[in-house]
Amino acid sequence: MIKLVALLSRKPGLSLEEFRTYYENHHAPLICEINQWMSDYRRSYIDFATVSGGMTAGATSWQPDFDAITEVWFKDRETFEQARAALTSPANAARIAQDEGRFLDRERKRIFLVDELGNAG
Repeated sequence: MIKLVALLSRKPGLSLEEFRTYYENHHAPLICEINQWMSDYRRSYIDFATVSGGMTAGATSWQPDFDAITEVWFKDRETFEQARAALTSPANAARIAQDEGRFLDRERKRIFLVDELGNAG
């Protein structure tokens, strides 16, 4: 499986609740419409009240500079490439950019692929 991760930050002036509501009710359905090659699509929202610098004594305070972690799984590289082609086509890229402009700080968006390993135990 191929896994894409996106670290997403809300547009200045939006509350966390407004960000989440827009993402779930508008942006996620748009992505699902365009990207039919996903095996799974999950959004996780940071609970800032629980953020710490680590689980060891003396850990320093840390605040993430993003509000949501999006994970998208694809069966293989071929399906990922099909999705990428659909998402970056001029018409779809324009639709996505316009929608993202309503709730995301697009300058801070980070997207990358990761190697996902199984459980250690």
